[in-house]
Amino acid sequence: MTAPATVDHDPVNHPSHYLSHPSGIECIQITRLLGFGLGNCVKYVWRRGDKGNPAQDLDKSLFYLKDGEHYAPEMRYVPAPAADLLYRAASYERNPVAAEFYRSVADRRFLDVEDTLNALRAELD
Repeated sequence: MTAPATVDHDPVNHPSHYLSHPSGIECIQITRLLGFGLGNCVKYVWRRGDKGNPAQDLDKSLFYLKDGEHYAPEMRYVPAPAADLLYRAASYERNPVAAEFYRSVADRRFLDVEDTLNALRAELD
């Protein structure tokens, strides 16, 4: 598979840390389709380490997963267009655990989402 071309860097409209995924998908294409908590959960995995602290990014991702589960469980819906993008991102993902994270979100397997977040975090220790 050949990744689509990415958009030029624009720190406001197209930040490079949202454009760096090998799929060519921009993070916001997925997150705007998801609820706040789940969107942020995906965003922090997507950009893990792009700003220098992957452990903190993964901790934030887990926070948003748990926060959404507690405060807005009804917002854990994953519409088909978001699932399609998540599957595509997973197919290009270099890290197999992160690929499983994206597939787990797409399939709404939230226990697996949490497990993959913990596994990604453990890779850093």
